Amino acid sequence: MLLRRQPFGARNDRRSIAPTTRTPLPALGTRRFLIAPLAINGALYYDLSLAPVAFWSTVRSDGGDIRVCTQAGVQVAREVVALSVGAKTGSLFIAAGTGLAFFVYYGSGEAEPAAASTYGKYNVWTEYQTVWHGQDYNDSTAIQNTGTPTNMLAIGAGKILNAWNGNGTGYVESGDLAALH
Repeated sequence: MLLRRQPFGARNDRRSIAPTTRTPLPALGTRRFLIAPLAINGALYYDLSLAPVAFWSTVRSDGGDIRVCTQAGVQVAREVVALSVGAKTGSLFIAAGTGLAFFVYYGSGEAEPAAASTYGKYNVWTEYQTVWHGQDYNDSTAIQNTGTPTNMLAIGAGKILNAWNGNGTGYVESGDLAALH
């Protein structure tokens, strides 16, 4: 669930472009591929199941070594959600307004960027009040608005990631944060 401050634009295509052989930027990784992510609710989304086969044998199991750069070589904030190397699935969210095509670097062995760092997940969601991906009830924004489920909402398969399944009476309590008003 995404609670956004402003309206957004959208792009309706999603594709992976063939791996490239250009020299990568220092310290970002030795491997990369070019993507054109889908705009979803103001952030950019890429389905990692579309990544090249070589990606899955090299990327860290937590995705911490994944870095994203514009075609001009400028690194941007990203969030990796629900990465499964074994199942070859995962989701990559990129800060909106940074471009339409990106290089995904991997294989550097670097650790996950701190959430509040320049390239961490909080900087993907700066225009949002709350972002819950459906994996759990933890907020991906800097506000850290963790939800509290009521009437035992189950987590199950959704269109992109997981989703909450309810019986019509369930809801997620987000508290009475001033930021949500």
